[in-house]
Amino acid sequence: MRRFEKIEGNKAEYWEIDHDGDVVVTRSGIIGKAAREREKSFVDDMAAEVDFDKQIHAKRRDGWVEVAAPSEPLADFDERAVSLRPLDGSKAEAFDGAAMKYLLWRMVEVQLFDRHRTPPDLSRWGYRAWRQLGLDAEPTPASPGYDEWVGRMRELSVRDRAADMESHLVGAFKFRDGSHWIVTPEECVYIAAEAANRKLKRKKDTDEQAAWLERWCAFHARAAKAGGYEVVPV
Repeated sequence: MRRFEKIEGNKAEYWEIDHDGDVVVTRSGIIGKAAREREKSFVDDMAAEVDFDKQIHAKRRDGWVEVAAPSEPLADFDERAVSLRPLDGSKAEAFDGAAMKYLLWRMVEVQLFDRHRTPPDLSRWGYRAWRQLGLDAEPTPASPGYDEWVGRMRELSVRDRAADMESHLVGAFKFRDGSHWIVTPEECVYIAAEAANRKLKRKKDTDEQAAWLERWCAFHARAAKAGGYEVVPV
């Protein structure tokens, strides 16, 4: 059984195919869930093999990728409350866990955010920061020099924390992983312009979700003029 997968946004699907003699069997479904199976018989082995090759070609042409082993199911977004703090020191905007869970899902669903992108490794900046400060090792939160170390590490890692968009998608990791990721002015402009205009295909916003989205777009329009913002879990 050969397996193909297509992972885009919030959708992660698989498709499998095999043929035995004059029968072609396909299975398809959402990664991590049971498959729907379809069996089709042909007049002979050769006709089955032609159909087998034709279906694989069509899937590849449509962007499906053959894999040796099944991928892990997509994890749901956590309810993670954040404070969005403009870099010019102007008023921050806070979103609770439920709001951020929905907004992240929505930004991925309308293809503004990339949930699969791997965040940059910031560990080298932590090492460099404690070396510059003359410390013997990375300080713990209870250490006297911890706050200074965090500040120095943030100074050194600005470029990595402000990683640019890739393929017109903002990295969802800036809201899901770690702390103090920077959303750039360009990303703010993009989100402010597109987030409200791209409609969901399969559902409508509730009144509460519509209010979250309106506040989200308004903040990004303001943050674009503030030079961007930092994402800080609260």
